[in-house]
Amino acid sequence: MATDSTARSQYLALLAAADGGRDRLEVALALARAAWSRMARGRGALHVRRPVTLRHDGVRYRVPPFDNSFVSASPGEANGPVVRELLALLAARPQRWVLDIGANIGFVSLTLAQRFRDRRVLSVEPIPWLAEALRDSARLNDYAHLHVAHCALADAHELTLQVPRLDRVWFTTLSSGAEHASAEARRVPREPVVVPAMTLDALCEREGIATGDIAAVKIDVEGAESWVLATGERALAARPPVVFEALTEAHLAEVRTVLERLGYAALRPLDRTNFVATER
Repeated sequence: MATDSTARSQYLALLAAADGGRDRLEVALALARAAWSRMARGRGALHVRRPVTLRHDGVRYRVPPFDNSFVSASPGEANGPVVRELLALLAARPQRWVLDIGANIGFVSLTLAQRFRDRRVLSVEPIPWLAEALRDSARLNDYAHLHVAHCALADAHELTLQVPRLDRVWFTTLSSGAEHASAEARRVPREPVVVPAMTLDALCEREGIATGDIAAVKIDVEGAESWVLATGERALAARPPVVFEALTEAHLAEVRTVLERLGYAALRPLDRTNFVATER
């Protein structure tokens, strides 16, 4: 848990990142509402009530209203070892495409698009308002090489996600998978969100991504990593590096089993919950 001083620094950084006076005011109001709610009711999710734009290291991030995603991660290399690993992989590998599966509002995708304008970034996000915000960000930054796919990856045409929601605020970064739901997520009521779905193989075929033309894959889908990977036998046939999150030992074992079936032989930890799988 962050200390009070750390939290204050994060909040000041959010204020400083707001792109203009109106957005700065909305972020300030969001901070005030969250503080009041925590004092009065013992809970309060930081969120904005209208779309705002944050700016970090020259990249503009569109933030949707009534969603807590923008305070759950950091943009750019501040996002930690995942972004640093992906930047290193793209610098070392010549393939054109990088896949960001579970892109949220684009803290990873937009950084990759900024650094590698000669590549193509495919951002996969099933939550409709997050995908829309990421499309807005791509337009704001003039990143024509960033493509947003609004869909879940599954062997189905449609999927019903159970997304935590409390006091009108969506907690889209909390794991909602039945087997890997966090304790925090289990305490928050869920609401169904129906989204389009397709396999990873079908998505790559639709986007014109050839087998062997993927430099790296990042996947963070709140506990469903093994299910998603299992739908990409053709897409992953050349075994591009896969950077993924595993929340528990059981979760990691599930993902490892699927990766081994796909021909991946090596697994390297980036930190306690993030790993990179390679062919050897």
